[in-house]
Amino acid sequence: MKKLLLIAITLISSCTMPFVKKAPHAFNDMVYLKNGEEYHCEVIGTKDTFLIFITEKGETSMPLSKILSVDLARKRQGYNWKSVSDITDKTLLEALKFPLSDFRGMGYVNIYVEKKLKINRDSTYVYTERYIRGITDERGRNAGNISKLYRWKNEKLQIDFARTVTGDGNVLNLREIAIEDASIYSRYPEHENMHERKFAMPEVKPGNILDWEISIRGKITKDNPFVMDEYIGDNGPTADAYFIVEFPSDFDVAYSVYGMTEPEVKKQGKNTTYVWHVKRIPPLLREIMCPPPVYLFPRVVAGLKSSWNDIVEEYKDLLSVKGTLSPDSAYKLVLKTIKYIDVPSSGSSIFPRKAEEILKTKTGNSLEKAYLLYTLINKDKHHVELILVRSKERGMVSVSTPSLLQFDGALVRCDSVWYDPTYEIIPPGYIRPEYQGVYALSLSSGAILKIPLLEPEKESETIRRSVKLYKNGDALIKDRWIYRGKKLLSIRTWKYLQEEERRKQIEGMIGNQFPNAELKRFSIEHLNDLCDSIVINTEYTVDKLG
Repeated sequence: MKKLLLIAITLISSCTMPFVKKAPHAFNDMVYLKNGEEYHCEVIGTKDTFLIFITEKGETSMPLSKILSVDLARKRQGYNWKSVSDITDKTLLEALKFPLSDFRGMGYVNIYVEKKLKINRDSTYVYTERYIRGITDERGRNAGNISKLYRWKNEKLQIDFARTVTGDGNVLNLREIAIEDASIYSRYPEHENMHERKFAMPEVKPGNILDWEISIRGKITKDNPFVMDEYIGDNGPTADAYFIVEFPSDFDVAYSVYGMTEPEVKKQGKNTTYVWHVKRIPPLLREIMCPPPVYLFPRVVAGLKSSWNDIVEEYKDLLSVKGTLSPDSAYKLVLKTIKYIDVPSSGSSIFPRKAEEILKTKTGNSLEKAYLLYTLINKDKHHVELILVRSKERGMVSVSTPSLLQFDGALVRCDSVWYDPTYEIIPPGYIRPEYQGVYALSLSSGAILKIPLLEPEKESETIRRSVKLYKNGDALIKDRWIYRGKKLLSIRTWKYLQEEERRKQIEGMIGNQFPNAELKRFSIEHLNDLCDSIVINTEYTVDKLG
C-alpha cells in the first residue's frame, strides 16, 4: 500500500496549486485513509505535507501521514458526467428510454451493440466494440464482469469509457482498481501473446444501465493479417445491433456473413462503409448437444482482400526441408521428444518456430509439432502436406476472407494417412473430433479442403461378454472391451496411472452396471503403443445375478 501511495503522490505532486484550472469537478478520484474512511473526490495536488482534494463539501487538505492510498481516475470520454443531465451522447440518451421492465426475468438485455472495424490508408486498423446493457433483475448481477482478448505483441487495447447510469440518474465511472490485464499463456514465454483485459462495471443492479466501449489498435502486416471475426449474441437478448466495416474506397475488402443478408453500402468522402443492422437477437439457450454460440448468432468476417495462394507463399521457405525419416518413425519421434503446449497458433504466432528451436526447447503447440513432423518425413519417398485447421468451437473458416489468423492448429497428411502429433496417445490415422469435418488449408497446394469425418467403426465401443451362471444365482462374467476413437484416448491416459489406480477405474466401470460385482483379474492390451484400439479383458463375479 505504501508503494501505491508513493506512486500516486509522485504523479500528483507535479501539479502546483497556482496552475490548477477551474472546471466542473467530476469527483472520480478516491482517497483512502488509514482509519478506514474514504473520499470520492477530485485530487488537486500536494502542498508541503498535505494532499489537497475537492469533495462535494468543498476543498479539503489531509496530512499525507493519514493517507493509505490514492486511486486517480483516468479521464476517459464523459469522465465529468455526474448525472443524466450532463450526458451528451445521443446513443446513450436514447438507450435510457428503453423499457427494461419488458425484459424482467431475463437478467439483462443488450439495448445497443456495435462492433466496428476501421481500416486506414496506412493499413493500421481500429476495432471498436460498444455495449449498452440494461440490468433487468437480480439474475443480471454478473453481467457487469467484462473481458476481451487481444494479441498484445501486435495490438494495443484501451477502454474508451465504462460507466453505469443508475436508476436515480447518477453516472458512475469505472475505477482503475477494477481493471486487470493478464497473459493467458504466461506459463509458456515462447508462446506468450494472447492477453485478456478484464474490468468490473460499477453498481451492477436492477434498473441500472451499463455503457462501455473498448478499442483495439494494430497494423495489418505479414505477421498480423488481421480480420474482424465477430458475432453478436450472448446469454441475454439483444434489441439493436450493428456490424460496421469502414475502409478507403480504393481498397479491396472481402467479407463473409452468417445469419444476415448483404450490407448497406455507404460512401462518404474517400471512404466506403459496410453496415449490417440486426434487431431482436434472442438469448442463448444452453441445451445438451447445443452447438457453440458462433453457429447460432449473426457473424461477420471481414478484412483486406487476399488469396490463399498468396498466403501459402509466406510458408514457402519454411516448407523447403526434405527430411529423411519414414512417416511412422518421424511421428513416434515427435510424440516422444516434444511436449504439447495447448496454445492456439492464432493466439501466439501464425508461423512456427524453426525446427531446431522446437527440438531444443522440447515443447511445441499444435502448429509447431505438426511442422516439425513435416520437416522430418522424407519428401522424396512420400507425398507430405502440412494442413492448417480451425477448431469447430471457433466457427467455420471464411473461405472468402483469407488470413492465417483464422486457423489455430495443424495436421499432417502423408500419402493417405492423417497424423495429429499433439498428444502422445493419438494413433496414426485418427483425427480429434474438434477437427473432423472442418474446412482447412493445405500449405503445400494452397487449396481449401475438408477434413474427413471418421467412419463409425473408428469411433466405436464394443463389449464381448460371456456369463457362467451357477445354481445359487451367482455369476462369473468375462468381458472383452474394445475401444476406438475418442474413448481410446481417454483410456490410454491410464498409462500414467499405477496398477492399483487402473484397477479402481475398471471397478468403477463394472460397478456402474453391477454394483455388487467383485473384480478378480484384468489386463489391458495396447495401452503403451499407438495401435488404433485398446482392449480391456476383465473377469469378475456378481452375487445373486440369476
